[in-house]
Amino acid sequence: MFTSAFGIFSCQNAYHCVQNFVLTVLSAATLFFYLKAYRVISSDRAQILDKMDKIIFYLAFVFVGLLTFMHLLYVAPFLAFTLRVLYLFMQVVMCTVVACIYFDESKHVKIQKAMTGAFGWAILLWFFSVMGRREGDVNAENECRYFGIVLFSLTAFVVSAILGFCGYSYIKEIRLNEMGENNYTSSGEIKSQVKKFEELNEQMNKLIILIVVNLGSSFVQLAWDLKKYNENSSFRRCSAESNANNFIYMIAYTVMEVASSLLAPWGIFYLYYWKNRSTFRSETDNWDRHLSDFDEIRSELIEMS
Repeated sequence: MFTSAFGIFSCQNAYHCVQNFVLTVLSAATLFFYLKAYRVISSDRAQILDKMDKIIFYLAFVFVGLLTFMHLLYVAPFLAFTLRVLYLFMQVVMCTVVACIYFDESKHVKIQKAMTGAFGWAILLWFFSVMGRREGDVNAENECRYFGIVLFSLTAFVVSAILGFCGYSYIKEIRLNEMGENNYTSSGEIKSQVKKFEELNEQMNKLIILIVVNLGSSFVQLAWDLKKYNENSSFRRCSAESNANNFIYMIAYTVMEVASSLLAPWGIFYLYYWKNRSTFRSETDNWDRHLSDFDEIRSELIEMS
């Protein structure tokens, strides 16, 4: 929504109120789990996540926080476009990580330059969208006919498509290498390859999740924005496309909103926190481990004496 409204309190009918309530609860619950994960990750001494992984997680954290604020309290064009640019930032960083995995190091400098260019494009798109959409402008009030929204969605889909291509190509390459090594590896060397294959399979599963959540959410958002842009010429019809007025529309719009805005943060939360939750170590964990080691040493000294 790109017109000013007071979040959950701006519903227009019972179905729309239920839709707003469900989206607000889901966003708030996601933010709650992100807060818990942030406390663990920020105090982690094992350094499970590298710098780029943390950037992705923190961008998703800020995105979910802003999304919850908008669903709960207040929606404005500036906030809505900021939400879109945060989503683009997340996708660009994830795409960069996957591209660096697929391409050799000689291409990494070009990939970094491409990432910088993508950030610049996203910021320009945000700037001109915010400046070009002024309150009181009749055309601006019809959010469905604002082409800047489509440009955001189209850019996000292109970035996710590049991510999908790099990820799929890398997975295909791994599969081919596994087949080749299975054909030429002797029985005595099989055990030494097990750990390597497990690590590669773990990496493939991570890539598959990234591809699915990014392509899925960006495709849904682009299709929805294009539909609204092509079919709605009036503000009333545009508003009806986002505000449920019967049970079927309530379900459909809720699913659309969840898929386009929460699917990617859920995937990031699962990959960067939930799967690693047992391996994070805080200062308390280190202190407990040191105390345990001290107790063991003391017991040995008592036994020796």
